[in-house]
Amino acid sequence: MINEFWKNWKNKTHVEKRAILSVKRAMDFLLTNVPKDKLISVYIKGTFVTRELKEKSDVDILPIVKNKSEMRKLKAVRDRNKERLRPSELLPMSYTELTQKNRPWGRADTFLRDLEHHKWLYGKKLKKSDYPMRTWDKMFLDEILMLKNKTIPLYRKGKFSFTQFIEEVGELAKEINKPKLRDKEIDRENLSGEFADVTLQLFTLAKMLDIDINRAIETKIEILKKRHGL
Repeated sequence: MINEFWKNWKNKTHVEKRAILSVKRAMDFLLTNVPKDKLISVYIKGTFVTRELKEKSDVDILPIVKNKSEMRKLKAVRDRNKERLRPSELLPMSYTELTQKNRPWGRADTFLRDLEHHKWLYGKKLKKSDYPMRTWDKMFLDEILMLKNKTIPLYRKGKFSFTQFIEEVGELAKEINKPKLRDKEIDRENLSGEFADVTLQLFTLAKMLDIDINRAIETKIEILKKRHGL
């Protein structure tokens, strides 16, 4: 059963009415394409929940599926149906990631931290206290350790290259250009995450190539000061 919490909203705008229809289509899509025992829970977040939708706003829907394999399958079928689903955006997450103590990335921690600001739509209602959640400092440290212990060794084996950095820059550019390319508003939460990914990849790449990036920045600043008389 879907929790249609918007039924009690008064004076719905045309943007909200359009978004509600989109959410219903998205839920039909999920229930059709994800086996019932594999769809653990569905939440919705952002400006739809706070009733601050604008004409170009996306409706962020967070389906939580059983494992990473189901998440990959859902992403693949979602990507083939993006136009049909808009303005809803399906942002799947695996339940196994929520239950992990040592997660490779911070998305599950961010979701849990903001859980009370999201609205439950379907399936299991989650309790923040039932799942491990890292502090911001621990999240950042774990990402650095992963880059150090996994990414750098992969580079030394020839299995990691500049391509990964370009991919992260591409994801950042896609978010920045969303208003121009897709006529949608920028997702500030996603934008901050993309900036973090690019920064971490850049610092990792510099370390791989034995570049002291802090010194390089200081040197460049001095050059620019002299060049422009600052």
